[in-house]
This record gives sequence, structure tokens and C-alpha cells, in this order.
Amino acid sequence: MSLKACPCIDAHRRLMDVHEDIHRAIDNYHEPEEFRRSLNSAIQSARSVTFLIQKRKSKWADFDDWYGTWVATSKLNPVLAWSVHSRNKIVKEEDLKTSSVAEIGIYGPRLKVLEDAFVVPAATTAEDVLRIIAQPSQAGTSQQNEPIPAGDPAEMTIRVRRKWIDSGLPHLELVSALREVYRGVAHVVEEAHTRSQVDRCTAPHFSRSCVNAEIDAGLGCMGPDIGGSVMFLDGRTGEVRTPQYVRVNRDPDMDEAFFHEHYGIPTPTFGKGPIGDLEARLEMARAMVRTEGFAGQFLMFYYGDEPFSFAPLTFESDRPREAKIEMAVEGLGARSFDGALFVTELWMGTGTSGGEKSEVTPTPNEDEEQESSHYARDTIGGRKEAISVIGLSAHSTPRQLIQVFRRVDGEVEFDKPFETRGWNAIPPLLRPVVRGFSKRSSD
Repeated sequence: MSLKACPCIDAHRRLMDVHEDIHRAIDNYHEPEEFRRSLNSAIQSARSVTFLIQKRKSKWADFDDWYGTWVATSKLNPVLAWSVHSRNKIVKEEDLKTSSVAEIGIYGPRLKVLEDAFVVPAATTAEDVLRIIAQPSQAGTSQQNEPIPAGDPAEMTIRVRRKWIDSGLPHLELVSALREVYRGVAHVVEEAHTRSQVDRCTAPHFSRSCVNAEIDAGLGCMGPDIGGSVMFLDGRTGEVRTPQYVRVNRDPDMDEAFFHEHYGIPTPTFGKGPIGDLEARLEMARAMVRTEGFAGQFLMFYYGDEPFSFAPLTFESDRPREAKIEMAVEGLGARSFDGALFVTELWMGTGTSGGEKSEVTPTPNEDEEQESSHYARDTIGGRKEAISVIGLSAHSTPRQLIQVFRRVDGEVEFDKPFETRGWNAIPPLLRPVVRGFSKRSSD
């Protein structure tokens, strides 16, 4: 594929400036003046992209149509609206009113039991905050003098996230906000190339190899979209650890023919929203149990009817699961979502009142042989194995399908699935998803 002249070289260069500025903001996250400079520069360069596209509008006969569509869409994005207001403030009035904040979450064996947030010096790292919390003199109360919940400290996990926020966008971390701004303006530069029938252009590259003429709206070079620094303190071992992230790329060999041959069913189609897609997702989970022995654990995030992000999950038996869900939500950065679909396996037992009581199973250990006996292990006894598929929406009542099954002589037998509706049936570990709805819908 040959290179062609860039149809909007000045705008493309400004987009690359934004890319470089975000890298520098990350590199200097604990250097307040360098971070401020990179933040201001990225916001101003992003606004210049649209100005320079408009300056060259005579190049495209249908400019008003496609650019007008982009403008209408961008006005619905609260982060892009924030960036326009912020650019005017930076240029005409003053710097943004940013704050360096530490968020603390204290978790029991499974769920969060306390959260707090407070302003810290910009040079403070997440590890610094953990050291302070771990001191004996700090035990017993939170920053706001709230009592630490009762329980064995050795069973608790402490999570700290140090981040930058702006008073005009207080619920979003600023690097994540910049990445969303980049995503928005990258789409209009991509459209300009498409309308000019230019796949690859001659725009120059920076010394940082990923800052080049290629336009990656998701900025995959930066990894998961969790700005700031995150660390955990394990109460059992005293270990301080940094979370590990895995990027899952679509397998190009997983076409319809391969899927049908491997799983024995046609490739399911999605696009009916998180509530409407439950049946198709359950069918796929059944096929995975038959073929792989395990349905998998993951979240799919939706905006409207279409899924746009897939987050695989691993639930270890000795680590809080709500923290994993929280990080999956944070991994979206500033992207808006109004729905999610959660798939896992459950042990179904009898509760104290005689009704069904469920527990999410840990993720199988890849080091163990993946035999049916491993997946079917029931440490309590007398429980039934089941697939759970949950659809959550900011606009409608949650819905869950539960598929009980048994492993018999190397085969899998499925009962008829049953359905539950309403918030009372939703496991507490999904609370971060619901909080994500409210934070984004309030803009």
C-alpha cells in the first residue's frame, strides 16, 4: 500500500501533538508543573485539530455533511464539551483547577467494605499512601475518622489509586479524559482521510515510535486506560502489588466457519443491547462449557444496543472480586457506557430460608489439568453448577438467565434455564458497574 499526501497535514500533526502530550503527561504524572504543561498543551492542540480541518473544508464537496455529523455526535460527549470549555479557560482566563487525589478502598474477602478519597501532594505515589495506611498509628479510622469495619485485618485488602482530577470534571481521571478527547478528534481526522481515499499518508513521525502517521483512536500503545497509579496491600501476606493487565485481541482465525466447527453452533449475533443479547450469550456459554469445560468470566460493555468493549476476568479464591470489576470499569477510562453483560459460573446451593443461594466460582487455575473433575469441584458439597448471564442497563430493569448443568460421564447435561428480574437478584460485586452508570448519566 503506497503512501499518499496527507489531506489535512496540519490537523494531522496537531493530532500527533495530542498523542505525544498524553505520553508526556503519563511520564510526568508525579511532577505537577510538567503534568500541567502537558495537560494544557494536549487540550489546546486537540481544539486546533478541528479548527484546521474546517480551514481546509474546500477540499471536500460533502464536508458539511460528514463534518456536521461529527459535530452533532461530539456535542453528546461530555468529555469533549469539557475540553472545549477548558481550552477557552486556559487560553483566556487561567489554568484548570486540578487536584491530586488518593482514593482508598478497603475490601473484605469478596466485597468492598469502605471507601474514602482525599487530596494528597502531587509527588505522592500510591505506594506512599499504602505505607501510611499500614502504620499501626493509622489503624482504626479512615481519613474522615470513620471507623474501619469490623473484621480480621489479615483478611482485608487495601487498594489505593492516586490520580489527577479537574474541578470541571471531578469524577474522571485526567489522563483518561485526555484519551477520550484524542479518540473524539482522531475520528474526524480519520474521516478526512477516508473521504480523500487516503489509507496511509506522508505525515511525519516523532522520535517516540508510536507517534506516527497511523491513527489509533484507542491509543493501544498506552495499555489499559487506567490513568494514575494503582497498588494493593494484601492483609494476609503484607505484600504490596501492582495490578497486572492483559490485552485480548480478536483472533483473526475465529471466523464463522471455524466457530461453527469448533463449538458446533452458528456464530451468535449481538446488537440488541445487554438485556436483549442474553439468550445469544447464554447459547455461546453453553457451547463453551461443552467444548472447553468452562464458560469463561467476563464483562461486555455497551453504549446503546452495541457492545464496544470486552473485559476478561479472573476471580482468584483469595482476592476480592469487586476490585476486579472496579478495575474493569476504570479500564474504560472516560468512555460512556449505559449497559453491561456479565457472564460467570455459579454454585447453586440451598440458603438458610430454603431458597436457592448462589456463589460465583473462582476462575480455573491454568496450571491444573483442565478435566471435568477440576471444573466440577464442589468444596462444600450438595451444590449444583450453573452458568449465569446478567444484563444490566441504565434504562431498564436488570435481567438474569441461570442455566443449571451437570457433568455426566464426560458429557454435559443442561436443565431448562430460568430467569430472574430486578436489582435484588444482582450480585453486590457488580456495584461498580451501576456506579459507572450514574457517574456518566449525570453529565
